[in-house]
Amino acid sequence: MAHCRGHTDLSVNRIPSALASLLRKLAVGTGLLLGLSGLSKGPVSYYALLLPFAISLLATGGRVGIRSHARDLGLALGIGVVVSSVWSRVAWMAMPHDFSRMLVTEQGAWLPPLANWQLLTEVAHEEK
Repeated sequence: MAHCRGHTDLSVNRIPSALASLLRKLAVGTGLLLGLSGLSKGPVSYYALLLPFAISLLATGGRVGIRSHARDLGLALGIGVVVSSVWSRVAWMAMPHDFSRMLVTEQGAWLPPLANWQLLTEVAHEEK
């Protein structure tokens, strides 16, 4: 199909590159939004939205889609990590002592759910 209504094969070959360019722009936009979400809510948005989506996607056979878009997915996640870690880097560089105290406090806030999980598993073993 060398000629079809005045179009050559070159115009047909540009469609995949245009689609790839669009996908790359969407990946950059997704990464920026992921990063801004991480800045505003911390990891809560990732656990509440992204993790269930990823689990359901993998459970329903979405591995093929992930493999075919691995480069764009990596770009989006990389940008998201860089953008969401900006505040941590600035705070650590500006006030290292205060940052370390805040880090200890935050670790204390996240560890009790793990301790409750251990308590629940111990109670379950005692009931058997």
